[in-house]
Amino acid sequence: MNTHGVTLLIFSFLYVFLYVHVKAAPPFDCDFEKGLCGWQGDKRGNFQWTRGRGSNKPYNTGPTVDHTLGTSDGYYMYIRAIQQKRGHKARLISPDVDASKSQQCVSFWYHMNGKDIDRLNVFVTRSQRILKLGTRPKWQKKRNQGTKWLFATMDIPKQATKLKVVFEGVVGKGQRGDISIDDVTIQPTSCQNSKYSNIQLHNPAMMMNYHFGKLNYVNKKSCSF
Repeated sequence: MNTHGVTLLIFSFLYVFLYVHVKAAPPFDCDFEKGLCGWQGDKRGNFQWTRGRGSNKPYNTGPTVDHTLGTSDGYYMYIRAIQQKRGHKARLISPDVDASKSQQCVSFWYHMNGKDIDRLNVFVTRSQRILKLGTRPKWQKKRNQGTKWLFATMDIPKQATKLKVVFEGVVGKGQRGDISIDDVTIQPTSCQNSKYSNIQLHNPAMMMNYHFGKLNYVNKKSCSF
């Protein structure tokens, strides 16, 4: 093979390598720093999830820092109770998840602060089906959970169909309350065997922050808890 042929082969390999890795990263490893990674809001909801950073005024019930960077410059997704009515829902829907070859582990960090939070639901639904009244969530957390980022995982069994993961935030009876999520990951394994199986819950004000299998150090001065 001549030099030109070798060069073409190398460039072809690099193209395929980069294409596969860039396409494989989002939506299954999303920190929302550069966008939504293909996640979309549900237009049938009462309102929408918002990508934001820093604290949310006027009640300051949201996180002051994101989970990824542990600073006010980092992004996360959130909903706010203000200007909403009791029972109003906002949904964030993943792209298709292929669970035909392996079970999947969904992991994420969540922040729920404020007396007027109702609940955070996570649904797993078939791609061609919409959520119907009475659908039971795969995971649920209710009411005020404090000012820390908390960690959660849930398993999706192997099944011969494509699925969607849906985060649903529900507003309570008043205006004070935020629900936020960050660092959403979907891995083709059980949560017991995933790289997050031994993870510890943490407060961003702590010196160390475990993110995507790496131990990062956070500047305490950037946190305001």
